[in-house]
Amino acid sequence: MVTNRYSSCASTVRVKIDLTKPENQNPKQKLEDGEIIECFWLPVKGLYPALRKLQAEGYAIDGKVGAFAEGIEASLRWL
Repeated sequence: MVTNRYSSCASTVRVKIDLTKPENQNPKQKLEDGEIIECFWLPVKGLYPALRKLQAEGYAIDGKVGAFAEGIEASLRWL
């Protein structure tokens, strides 16, 4: 999910990340002052329930990520 921090618009970008490569094992964020962002690796399959669990544990889920997960969940139920 790629977003412009000054806009509510988002674009979905599909990438394949090789998690076996050393440079992908512990990625480093470039946070701005005051930002607190924790990253999680979650599979797309089961994404919606995993996000709901994290939310119940007190994590704030970005609305665009939540909407993406809800869309996947809805398509699985309705198709």
